[in-house]
Amino acid sequence: MIILIDSGILGILSNPNESEVNTKCEEWLYNKIIKGCTVVTSQICKYEVKRSLILCQKKNSLQAEGLEKLAELEKLIDFIAITEEDIDIACQLWADSIIAGIQVAPQQDINFDLIICSQWQRLKTESPGREITIATHNIRHLKRFAQAELWENL
Repeated sequence: MIILIDSGILGILSNPNESEVNTKCEEWLYNKIIKGCTVVTSQICKYEVKRSLILCQKKNSLQAEGLEKLAELEKLIDFIAITEEDIDIACQLWADSIIAGIQVAPQQDINFDLIICSQWQRLKTESPGREITIATHNIRHLKRFAQAELWENL
């Protein structure tokens, strides 16, 4: 199984604050890796999480531990680059959703979810026969374009 974690899950895993959710998510990640799952995320997710961590740090509301945790995660999981094919697929998904009347984000915004869904589609093509699921805490938009589940259910 390949698990593609979205920025919400990457954010939880990078959060330096102690909480039940953060601890459960960390345990979940290690459990999946031990069981032989391949866990990946997108460079776009890293961008979303890292910019938030840097902003919090600049506002003095977060120490460097969040950035350090993110760096440690890069040793554990693969951060897949966005390809030209991913962009092409994301553009098609975006146009199809607009035509179908499914607004996934304001039209002028970059929709990170669609880029993640396009990467899911690429992984499906590159890994035939393997189950590939996006792990998230909000399946609403992702479920329309990819196989996505709440992380706790995987």
